Amino acid sequence: MTDTVLHTPSSTSRPNTASSPQPLGSPPGVDDMVVRRWLASGVLAAGVFAVSGCGGGARSNPEAVPTAVPTSSARPPVTAAQLKALTFEADELPQASRVVVQEAPTGDPAETVVKGSPASCQTVLDVINAKNAHTAVNEIFNWKDNIYPGGATLASYPDVSTAQRSFQQLRSALKTCTSFTATSPGGTFTAKTTEVGEAGFGDESVEFRVTTPVPGAGVKTVQHTFVRLGPTTADFTMVDMDRSPEFPVRVIQLQINQLATVATP
Repeated sequence: MTDTVLHTPSSTSRPNTASSPQPLGSPPGVDDMVVRRWLASGVLAAGVFAVSGCGGGARSNPEAVPTAVPTSSARPPVTAAQLKALTFEADELPQASRVVVQEAPTGDPAETVVKGSPASCQTVLDVINAKNAHTAVNEIFNWKDNIYPGGATLASYPDVSTAQRSFQQLRSALKTCTSFTATSPGGTFTAKTTEVGEAGFGDESVEFRVTTPVPGAGVKTVQHTFVRLGPTTADFTMVDMDRSPEFPVRVIQLQINQLATVATP
């Protein structure tokens, strides 16, 4: 996808009218690893969604470079309302036709690896599902030029050290989690993971890809760009079939700059 230059999102306050999105259709093979965000709690439903509003927060300069956060802080955790205020509406992103925002479940994992799969793969699933987060919010992006949607899970942790620990657990788990089988709300699936490397966002970040064969349709690839900034994290996902997906870098940077308004002193 061509990365379009974006304008700085508006600071106008918006009513919070978020509700669970109702997908009207799904492309082949959309019921596995990231189904956690857009269906029961998953990200892999394509189709048209009813747009849910979100509160508007102060918008930062998209070119700004976030400042590293001290490892200790007495501030309370970032709330779901604060995270929702940092999300986008479709008219703020030239690439998007619809954006759905909803609070994400935390706690019990949406996906569980089956016996025989590396235990580290459960760690990967737990971290990207924000299992141990204080709170989390999902954004679902319906793109104008792609039937497969993109997603972002914004999560906050009790403090910086907890977020750091979660990121390091993911990075360590990716070294041994190369393939696994798991159950999810959409059924059982088998996948392979490949770490790409440092992504260059926030305080620390990593990119990895998850590939899943879809009978009769080809191979689905989900790109994950996982970023930590202070006591918050963001997992950006992009999906495609038989091609290598790339989440728009400009959108990632805008969203990270938004997180900086609540994640940095």
